[in-house]
Amino acid sequence: MKKTLIAIILVLVIMWTVSPAAARLDERILDGGPYIMPPPTIEAVAHTLYEVKPGDTLSNIAMGSGVSEEVLAAANGLLDRDRIHAGLLLIVPSGYTVHLVQSGETLSGIARKYRVDASLIAARNKLSNVDNIIAGSQLTIPCKNADNGAAMPVIAGVQVRPLAWPLIGTITSSFGLRDGRPHEGIDIAAEENTPMRAAAPGRVVFAGPRGTYGLAVIIDHGSGMRTLYAHCAKLFVTEGSVVDSTTVIALAGSTGHSTGPHLHLEVLLNGVPIDPLTCLSQESYFG
Repeated sequence: MKKTLIAIILVLVIMWTVSPAAARLDERILDGGPYIMPPPTIEAVAHTLYEVKPGDTLSNIAMGSGVSEEVLAAANGLLDRDRIHAGLLLIVPSGYTVHLVQSGETLSGIARKYRVDASLIAARNKLSNVDNIIAGSQLTIPCKNADNGAAMPVIAGVQVRPLAWPLIGTITSSFGLRDGRPHEGIDIAAEENTPMRAAAPGRVVFAGPRGTYGLAVIIDHGSGMRTLYAHCAKLFVTEGSVVDSTTVIALAGSTGHSTGPHLHLEVLLNGVPIDPLTCLSQESYFG
């Protein structure tokens, strides 16, 4: 009996040593498993809150608020538009209007009608081809100039739009001479992989490795203004991408000639670097 017990123990020991260790259920990765992915970034827009009154319908609320029923339903995640009740608080977007595209209309014509930059409309609606808009589709039209009436600074006799901060952080190096050499931008300290956004609507004219700048992005905002974002850890845009100040363009990093994670931000006016602090709005963040 004793010998039999010893033999069983030896067999179990041998099987345990030669068999691969099995992962715990929470460690296993299964092909096609229903894994929960991080939610996509949701664009934040200016909004007000509306408390549903007895007898209200989503259609009437939308009409009275100046937005489409579709936009109102989407903003509140309403799958069934008829299931609203008195006392419910609805988010009513107030940062844009909605335009129903008519046959023969062009994006530039619609932009002129609302006095808004065409690039801003293209970015807000994620249009990959600005020359091909479909009749019957709806376009989100941002507020005029997307600047909420902010005063436009004048630099070297040229009026430029205020810029939103791409990210929030401590300025560790200012514009001007540094160690006897010109520092043509500002450095904003940030943790590795902090998301950064475009400072203003525009089109990406460069995205990739750029020497001592590391991974960099350059955006053309029109009227001779460009912004440059350097030392990125990862890029989310490519040359030709249309962006606005809600678009995540990259993650902050320390690529290129850098001693720590940060954003090196440059603003160029007709090719000449200017101090970004003269353009960055003190109250504007991500548009």
